[in-house]
Order: sequence, then structure tokens, then C-alpha cells
Amino acid sequence: ARVGSGSYNVLVNRNLGLRAGLGAGRQFVGYLILFLILMALSATLVWMLGFLPLPLSIRKLLVDTALFLFSYQVQKRLIFL
Repeated sequence: ARVGSGSYNVLVNRNLGLRAGLGAGRQFVGYLILFLILMALSATLVWMLGFLPLPLSIRKLLVDTALFLFSYQVQKRLIFL
């Protein structure tokens, strides 16, 4: 599911949203690297916040919201220039 949504995100951002000066191959590689970093950060940060007296679902929601905002900025500034 994540591979499908990631592929869809690259196509939509490239064609409808964030235009880019980079070639499609470089955009895909940049997005793939970002995707892998975000996956690792999500798991690590949710685990690290385990000391908080919050349910796992709330911790995941907080972490993934912050990572979404971070991801948007990276895509806008570095991947889809």
C-alpha cells in the first residue's frame, strides 16, 4: 500500500502540484530516499516517545503529523523545486 501511495504521490506532485527542474528519475530517487528516511523516523520517534503517558495511536498521530509537514517542505524545496 505504501509503495502504491508513494508512486501516486510522485506522479501527482510532478504533474499537478509541485513542478520541478530535476528530471523524473532524480525526482523519483529523491522521493524514495525521503520515503525511507520518513519510515525510519516515524518508527524511531514513536518508540522514543514511549515514555509519554499517551496511547500509541496518539503518539503516532503526533509524530506522523510533524513528519508530514517536514516532508512537504523537503519535497517543495529539494525534490520538486
